[in-house]
Amino acid sequence: MPALTDEYSSPRDFVWDKDLENEFRHETDSRDALWIPVGLLTMVFLWAVLLAFSFPASITGVSWIGGFIHDASGVLLRLFIIGFLTSCAAAIYWKKIEWPQTTHLVSAAVIANTAIFNYLVFREVLPNPGPNATVVVVSIGPATIIGIFWINAMLRLPAKLALILALLFAAVVLSFSFFTAPFPLVFRQALYYSVALGASHVMSRLAEKRERILFLQRGQLIKARQSAEVAKQTAEEALAKVEEARREKERLIAAINHDLRQPMTAAVMHLDLLSRNLERSDLPAATDQTRKARTAIDLLGGSLDHVLNVAGDERDIDNFHPEYVDVVMLLRTLLNTYAPQAERLGLRCRIRLPLTPLMILSNRQSLFRVIGNLVANAIKFTPAKPDWAGGVLIAASVRDGACRIEVIDTGIGISSEKIDEIWLPYHQLNSDQQDRTSGLGLGLFLVRRIVEKLPGHKISISSRLGRGTRFTLTIPYEPDTTGSVKSIQPWTTEHRLDDAAFESLRGAYVLLLEDDREARAAICDLLEDWGVIVSSGPSMETLKASHDGSDRIVDAVVSDYALQSGLNGLDAFESIDAWLGYSPKRVLITGADLTGNPRILASPSITVLRKPFAPSALASHLLAAVDSNRRLEAG
Repeated sequence: MPALTDEYSSPRDFVWDKDLENEFRHETDSRDALWIPVGLLTMVFLWAVLLAFSFPASITGVSWIGGFIHDASGVLLRLFIIGFLTSCAAAIYWKKIEWPQTTHLVSAAVIANTAIFNYLVFREVLPNPGPNATVVVVSIGPATIIGIFWINAMLRLPAKLALILALLFAAVVLSFSFFTAPFPLVFRQALYYSVALGASHVMSRLAEKRERILFLQRGQLIKARQSAEVAKQTAEEALAKVEEARREKERLIAAINHDLRQPMTAAVMHLDLLSRNLERSDLPAATDQTRKARTAIDLLGGSLDHVLNVAGDERDIDNFHPEYVDVVMLLRTLLNTYAPQAERLGLRCRIRLPLTPLMILSNRQSLFRVIGNLVANAIKFTPAKPDWAGGVLIAASVRDGACRIEVIDTGIGISSEKIDEIWLPYHQLNSDQQDRTSGLGLGLFLVRRIVEKLPGHKISISSRLGRGTRFTLTIPYEPDTTGSVKSIQPWTTEHRLDDAAFESLRGAYVLLLEDDREARAAICDLLEDWGVIVSSGPSMETLKASHDGSDRIVDAVVSDYALQSGLNGLDAFESIDAWLGYSPKRVLITGADLTGNPRILASPSITVLRKPFAPSALASHLLAAVDSNRRLEAG
């Protein structure tokens, strides 16, 4: 459908192509299939009357005014036109022909009808010329012309086609009139025909233009309605998506809150025990609780990063890096994390491990996430029983070339018809558990998504209602007979440094740019405890003011990535290099994943520390900077 203008002042407003013309013609197919045959059959009826009245009055009992000559040729012509018009009507009604053949057929019918009728009329009047005969010719002319235009308008034929047919008819009739009437009468007849031709042509053009305008306006209205429906549907879909996104955001926040509560709880308990051990001066126990608290905090940061990774809020779900994982050490860490909660609920949480280290190729954080969710669910849906009879068992074994990690509980179980429902997001089988303290049903959904992304990993479930549930995680396993796989350190990001290493940091000079007051104070306290001299500030101006007047060479610059006023740590490094006049080692602290940042890749002197990071990681980078500077000074 072409673009439509608001006003249609002339035919130039229409831009018709072949497709639009076909659409215009076919718009009235159903109507034309009925009314065109009706018009043709009306002509058949009139011819039938003329045929009947052509016989003598002694036979029909009726005398026609003109009375066609009754001979064989006249009768045959009338029978021919009756049969031809009837055949045309039948072919159009039963759709034996389609447009544009319909136009050609009806035009042929009109021409044949007019030609035969004129022939029969003039055959009557030519042998007997006179006023009466002339009156007959004059009377049928304008009516026939108007009929030609009317038939063409009904068929939606172009007005110029009707004009051509009408002019042809008028020329033929007027030519015969010169043989039947004097010039004044023929002249008057020509005037009648001219008036009929002009008026009919004007009316036909106006009708044609109006019909096409209405057609275009109907098309525009239909298109506008369709566009409105599409826009309405799109708006409703967009609104539904926004609403669903809002609900999912709330659910995800609640789910993250629930999922991170466990390591937070463990950290609080370990810190409480640490405080009590320090009060009792039990340094070995305090050291053990410090290690466990650090482990819980590391898990807290790692779990947050992993939840965002899996939920798609920060990185793609495919971003799992394979690494060798010590299953025994992983499960012991899980036991330390979840056993206190189980004990508070009157449950036992146990592990069954192989006697030798079990190394598998997986992803440590992902695997901890999967098994942790399974253990949390098992604890959640296992009621306490007398004499600690109920509980959760975490078992690891090797069977048929695969590592099998099983989480078995003595809980409420799941009916067989609802087994598949446990993997749905935001879905819990027992509605009485649907609250924030029980989570929102994202745990097993995320478990399945993670397992599907880890190569070769599979998870299955078997359960009996009222007896308990067993989740089995199957992981490919190839024993290391060469000893090429090194033992993995305990679950912690911290690498312990000895006192001699920290002694090397004494006297180092570091610039710290951090706009968060608490973080800046904590890092300053940590650096000063290591004997590092620090100049710090929340902005470039305050940092420069703090450094001005110092003649010391800066060993390293530490900056947060996201700073106030739209400044980032990379821009800050360039500004610091500009007013220092040289480029010290730089440590960038960030909570975002900047591994693909081209500015970092192009600068080997920049080290990125991902939040949360272990203090020893910062110390290691500072030690490298100090050693590099001292080697330069010695050289």
